[in-house]
Amino acid sequence: MMSLNEPSLNEAHGVFFNMADYQKMLEALKILKAYDKEIDMQPTLSDLLDRVAASKERMTLTYQKKVFLTVVPIEDVDVIEKLEECIDIADIEDAHQEGGKAIPWEHIEKDLGL
Repeated sequence: MMSLNEPSLNEAHGVFFNMADYQKMLEALKILKAYDKEIDMQPTLSDLLDRVAASKERMTLTYQKKVFLTVVPIEDVDVIEKLEECIDIADIEDAHQEGGKAIPWEHIEKDLGL
């Protein structure tokens, strides 16, 4: 039997640059943790996609107790991309603070054979 479950996010700490982004992420996490439905019927993939698009539900499909597909609303993808961008910016800022000797672009091109 196939079941649909809410995906869970890991508890990694992110970097937020303003309170509004932080609050949106907290709300998204609260929804993800509270959502735990099992569906006994076997809907078609088209039914699942329609449901995600219409009701903004997040779903994972499992087979033999292993997740093999996750479908989320595009708004969730946008939030994840913003979080990834914040993490990337924080990593860049950390690298700049560490200092160190810069490598000229010409050397990088040569090393990569470009």
